[in-house]
Amino acid sequence: MNADVIASKTGFAATIAVYAYVTNRMSELFMVVCAFFLIDYVTGVIRSMFEGTTNSKIGLKGIIKKFSYILMIFVAFLVDYAIICIAKEVGISIVSPRRLSFGSVVMIWLIGNDGISILENFNAMGLRVPKFLKKVFRKMRDKKNSKEDL
Repeated sequence: MNADVIASKTGFAATIAVYAYVTNRMSELFMVVCAFFLIDYVTGVIRSMFEGTTNSKIGLKGIIKKFSYILMIFVAFLVDYAIICIAKEVGISIVSPRRLSFGSVVMIWLIGNDGISILENFNAMGLRVPKFLKKVFRKMRDKKNSKEDL
């Protein structure tokens, strides 16, 4: 894939994301996740340039992985929606459906996971990373992982 194709796809995706955000069709947390995805991908490419290991197949795999994470978020929100619908069917009123959000939990986990990856990329490029940032991202990722057993 050449640079022009990548740039046009990135521009198109950014335009759609901005439109969705401005028209209030997308949550702020989802925008943060998308920003982390983009930063992780870009820092990964820069890291591979520093290390001399740039590979288009690995880059494509990274893009597919990020897209799959977005599908995971959608699946989690579908679970939220199904629970709300089932609750209504059996006469249970969920006062604040936003509090019941597997989608939000998945997004917070992804922010922690990609945050750690971004910091690792910075480290590999020789940049110093504040320890408190590592701790924050690890807590985000690990706290959400500990909820798996519920």
